[in-house]
This record gives sequence, C-alpha cells and structure tokens, in this order.
Amino acid sequence: MRYDALTWLPDPKLRKRAETLDAVSRAALAEALCGNMSTHVVYCVRAAEYSEHADPTAPGAIPIGREMPGDEIARHIRPDGTLPFLFDGLRALVPLPPIAGAILRLADGTRTVADIEAALVSRGTDPAAFARGWRATFTALSRVNRLLLAAPSS
Repeated sequence: MRYDALTWLPDPKLRKRAETLDAVSRAALAEALCGNMSTHVVYCVRAAEYSEHADPTAPGAIPIGREMPGDEIARHIRPDGTLPFLFDGLRALVPLPPIAGAILRLADGTRTVADIEAALVSRGTDPAAFARGWRATFTALSRVNRLLLAAPSS
C-alpha cells in the first residue's frame, strides 16, 4: 500500500495517469509523493527455496491480527467503512467491505477461516458474500501488514 501511488493521489485525473505506469514507476512515484520512506524492507529467498504464499481461502488457515487482535481492529473501523492508518505521519484510509467488522470480531487467532465462515453463515450471511468479503478484508489488511495467516494445522 505504501508503494502504491494511488494511495496518495486523491485527484482522479492524476490517479488515471498513475494507473498507466509500470509497477516500478508507480512505486517510485509513491515514494516521491510521500517523501518520508527512510527504510525499505526486502524479502529474498533462493530460487530453489521458493515457497508459495499462504492461501487466505484455505479453510484451515487461521487469521491473526498483527499488533492488535481482530476485534480491536474492528473497533477502529470508521462509520464510512474505512480504517485509518498512519505511515510515518502520513494518513491513509483503507476501505473495507461491510462484513469486515463481523469477520474481524471472530478472527481471534484460534478460529480458522472455515470456523469464521460457519459462524457468519449460521447468522444468515450468504456463503458467497462471506467469500467475497473475506478476500477483500484479508487483501486490504495484509497490504498494511495487520492481518496475517497461521498455517493450517496438519
């Protein structure tokens, strides 16, 4: 999210122009717009040791809040459905789907994705709506490194 220029460009015309840039140019633009990125973190692995990213749709995956539990993250969602974040003094709003609060209140670090889905479906949530909402919630919060996944238990 920090390296996505669209995060920092509220003007629709500028956003449209930024969308035409390749990934490296967009990241450079984001860095120039912010002007406050003093540290860059890079994760490297040897090609022979490559492993797949965790699958957020795996039924046994366990969502874990980073720095605060899911229910606390849910309490910070604003009435407009956004979650505010500060990045070295720069404020960004992360848009979340309407179901995000319900999902996060159940993401306690022990429940699996399947457990959370079952709980919400038992309350009347459509399974397809859960799937869309979970994917959007995880994508948004993993981009800001606030929602991680524990590996499914074997």
